[in-house]
Amino acid sequence: MLNRPSNCVRGVLFLAFFFITAGRASAQTCPRGEVNEAELIARITQAGNQFAQFRLDDPYHSSPGPDRNVIYRLAAIGGNALIPALRRISKPGMPENDIPGAAQTSLARLGDKEVLQQLEQETNGTQHGGWATGKLLRAADDKSIAILMTFLVAHLSDNSLYVNMGDYGSDVRYTIINGLAPALQNPPTEPSGIPTVTLEKWAAWWAQNEGKPLTIMINRDLQDPYLQCLARKFEWGFSEAILDLGAAGNSQAIPALRKLTQMGDQRLRAPGINTVRGRAQAALAKLGGPDEFNAIADELESPGCLDAVTKMQYIGGGKAVEALIESLKGANYLSEYPDYKNDGRNAPRIKLGHDQAITNTLAKMVVSPPEITGKPGSRKMWLAWWAKNRETAPIIQQPYVAYE
Repeated sequence: MLNRPSNCVRGVLFLAFFFITAGRASAQTCPRGEVNEAELIARITQAGNQFAQFRLDDPYHSSPGPDRNVIYRLAAIGGNALIPALRRISKPGMPENDIPGAAQTSLARLGDKEVLQQLEQETNGTQHGGWATGKLLRAADDKSIAILMTFLVAHLSDNSLYVNMGDYGSDVRYTIINGLAPALQNPPTEPSGIPTVTLEKWAAWWAQNEGKPLTIMINRDLQDPYLQCLARKFEWGFSEAILDLGAAGNSQAIPALRKLTQMGDQRLRAPGINTVRGRAQAALAKLGGPDEFNAIADELESPGCLDAVTKMQYIGGGKAVEALIESLKGANYLSEYPDYKNDGRNAPRIKLGHDQAITNTLAKMVVSPPEITGKPGSRKMWLAWWAKNRETAPIIQQPYVAYE
């Protein structure tokens, strides 16, 4: 018996969550026109004041403080113009997930030399790297990475950095390499293609790559200010902005998106929607990329079809509806996965999850869908309805909603 879950079984809940969360943090979305620097500065000041009040009300930090992602989003949008405001609320020795630490982290990413020196001193002058490790990993630009790699190489054989927590252990060296791997253009890998966890291989990689560009920068590939802002959002760690690059409908984003498809595990033809590569693939398909669309359509026939259903809803339009209907027919579902298809105990459940995820999604993509979704036999009734209404059924035109 196979004991591997089908993502499609959880399709309805995931799809609802994915599209409900789209549009969150609207106060920090990229503007279509000029950046209102005064408003951004005011919001940074407000965040600093909120944190100061939080510390007075909760001196032991027993509950979460104000959302530090507000700082990162504002800094990604406003850039260097916000440096004076960030300096006013920045404070050394604070964690990355507090407002003062987030301000210091943002300043590091913006290239503030004084702050970079502060973080280097925190890293080397604090046991196990202190809070600085998390801040440098969050900044994740070439200068921050250089500080982390210099620390790693200097402590390559320093096993005193391992801390035994009883049930588990912690080692800042592995925190560093695991945090850096997703941010790098070409992290050191094993023959299988996955990033290595061998410290010596990371040291050898650094010896070859020190001083070279380390991270992917895409905002320089774009001319449109709105697209540039979205690209900066991605570079600052908000990968949902990739979906906005596709939804904007501007073909200028295509070369930058293709660059992003080079990140991650290249063995997967259709990576997950929650990965950088998967989001870039979906964005390219939305912009009309035939190879990317076909890869997602093929993914509909896999046990992990939920990702493909989610991507098709994001892509939208008649072509996506046609692909979902074709998969609902079931002629090719699991044909390339005989272990799943021939699993007499689990195959019916997996197939039902596939069909329910598609029919629930189709109901959100066509005007006046049949009132049958989720009922027994809905697959057959949907196919019959589509056969009758294919030429006349209007497709819902998705309103633009910012995902990041």
